[in-house]
Amino acid sequence: MKLLPSRRHGPLIRAHSHTKVIARASHSVYQSRPEEVVAVIEDAAKHAEQ
Repeated sequence: MKLLPSRRHGPLIRAHSHTKVIARASHSVYQSRPEEVVAVIEDAAKHAEQ
């Protein structure tokens, strides 16, 4: 069963969350694209300090 984009992203939009889509990432993005994950975490930490 696939969720419609509105169902998947609706809660994120309502919470004003920031999202990042990483192309060619598997369901285990931490293993398939570790550099991109590190960049997202570092960016979030930088903005949390402001």
